[in-house]
Amino acid sequence: MASSETPPPSLRQGVRIAPHDSSVSVEEALLAAGEQVGHGNLVFASRVNKAVLVFVKSEQMVHQLVASGVIIRDLYVQVSPLSVPST
Repeated sequence: MASSETPPPSLRQGVRIAPHDSSVSVEEALLAAGEQVGHGNLVFASRVNKAVLVFVKSEQMVHQLVASGVIIRDLYVQVSPLSVPST
């Protein structure tokens, strides 16, 4: 019988949020990202050094986050994709 688990997210589904203040929690970054794409569309998150990596359900949501950025503690924070498409 096949497992019904969701497959792990790919790099194309991930973004990097690097707040100016390293004391920003993963929860704060997730709340800000969830306001842009919907909290139910967030799949996984992890802190890596001073940044927070967030994985979402689709590549389209990655583009939306990159285009809009997020607001954390009343400051605009740029969002960058984990995977850059080759040309």
